[in-house]
Amino acid sequence: YFLLHRLIKQEDKENAMFFSKMMGKYFEYITKNGSDDEYLKTESEHARNYATIQSMRFTGRIKVDFNELPETMAEIQVPRLILQPILENAFSHGLENIEAEGIIKILFDTYTQEDHSGILITIEDNGNRLSDIKITQLQKLLSEETNNKKVTALLNIHKRLLLRFNHKGGLSISRSSFGGMKIQ
Repeated sequence: YFLLHRLIKQEDKENAMFFSKMMGKYFEYITKNGSDDEYLKTESEHARNYATIQSMRFTGRIKVDFNELPETMAEIQVPRLILQPILENAFSHGLENIEAEGIIKILFDTYTQEDHSGILITIEDNGNRLSDIKITQLQKLLSEETNNKKVTALLNIHKRLLLRFNHKGGLSISRSSFGGMKIQ
């Protein structure tokens, strides 16, 4: 909201209109009632919209490389709000205090294992605040079968993916090749 205020104050009508349109789309998606599932294309568009909003907020500080969603994945049904919260995590926990050259990369791919195949979505950043101990703690949090009282966005997404894809989905957390967090 401060960015919109600043754009209006600077009389940057073009960017103020664009930003307000992106915010409208963002709020429309998160508040809509309907199915718990969404096409990956729509979920991806929402995450891309969020990334655009944040890129405007962090202009010159963070670059988002959002790969195109392959057409073959467009109509796969996924739980709603699985990508945007992970991006939000990257912006707010990984890169918020970075002053320049922040990177967030989003990739879409496929994989095949012994008994099944599926899609692999990778979101990684170059944030420098994530210790190896924290990565280990997050990995442990995701692997626990108990009803953990500490609910985070990542744990929520992980559990919803496990339920939706009959325990053949979920999140994995590791160190990014950029030095920050990598979530797949």
